[in-house]
Amino acid sequence: MKICVDVRSPGQRGILSYTSSLLSTLLTVDRKNEYVIITDPKHGSWGYDGVDEVVVPSNNPLHWVAWSNTVLPELLKRRGVDVYHSFKHVTAYRLRAKKVLTSHGGGMPYLFPEFFKWYNLMYWKSSYAMAFRIYDRVIAVSHDEKRFFCEDLGYPDSKLRVTNLAASSRFRRINDIARLQQVKRAYNLPDHFILCVGAIHPQKNLEGAINAYYRAIDQLNPKPKLVIVGERPAYVKGPYQRMIMELIEQLGLGPNIILPGHIGHDLPCVYNLADLLLFPTRFEGFPLVPIEAMACGLPVVSSNIGAVQEVTGDAAILVNPDNPDEIAVAVVQVLSSEKVRHSLIQKGLERSEVFSWDRCARETIEVYEELVYA
Repeated sequence: MKICVDVRSPGQRGILSYTSSLLSTLLTVDRKNEYVIITDPKHGSWGYDGVDEVVVPSNNPLHWVAWSNTVLPELLKRRGVDVYHSFKHVTAYRLRAKKVLTSHGGGMPYLFPEFFKWYNLMYWKSSYAMAFRIYDRVIAVSHDEKRFFCEDLGYPDSKLRVTNLAASSRFRRINDIARLQQVKRAYNLPDHFILCVGAIHPQKNLEGAINAYYRAIDQLNPKPKLVIVGERPAYVKGPYQRMIMELIEQLGLGPNIILPGHIGHDLPCVYNLADLLLFPTRFEGFPLVPIEAMACGLPVVSSNIGAVQEVTGDAAILVNPDNPDEIAVAVVQVLSSEKVRHSLIQKGLERSEVFSWDRCARETIEVYEELVYA
């Protein structure tokens, strides 16, 4: 069987993490099948030995649509591709190969249309509607996402499969004190801090985290700072980003909040240095951040939304993301009780081991085989 994986994506964060982790694991565990990679000039060659790579001659997503429905069908036919799997790009329709799409938070345009500009909203809704008609299988990254597609949007259960994501192996407990201290100095991190991880975007509910922190800080000793890992303040643009900066100023929290920006490869060390992950997100297809934190031995307070409940189980304290008082109570509970903190750490370490890229890759291969051999 020959499989084409289309890793084109305008994204650089969560989608790229999923793509690189799944692709590298597929190429490691699957010795029976051949792979072709479709990539773009922005991400360039993935550098896998013996793997056929095709670089699309553009970084423009609009050009991708035309290329995918003119050049790509003939390219896959010449290479004898049996299955085409897109990790993000959803507008390749005129293909003879079996077609698979992985949905990453595909429910968000329907549940939170206010998070999108009108043209992005129109694109995503129309693209997913077309994909569900034309693609042979859609992979959801959580059962909650599958439930939404089937029960709320009425798409057939027979087309959907679930493959959970996992934390990369680099997310683990780190005992290298010198390395941890190096990262601490590099980002000017304090001895005690609460960590938020996520772009400055309404989905991540950073205002809920900041308001909860404001309510909790006077009840904590020592008083931790709040570290928000996401876009740097210099990049702040748009009404939501300005609102976050204004909120910090209005609450007088400027000296207490650190915004180091996107920290990339140092994130596992930052998880290890933190006292608590605060993740009051409003929506996730698969909440990867809590799993990464748990794998690093960090206790978690997060939202009680469906996908987070599914993934964290009882290994996190889950709260109403729209209730800062409830969030604050949970933060104080964890940071004031060594017993609660230790229990969450142990449960989190165990829970994180449930999810693995090896399992995700093997379940993905089962989807390919089901289409070709069933």
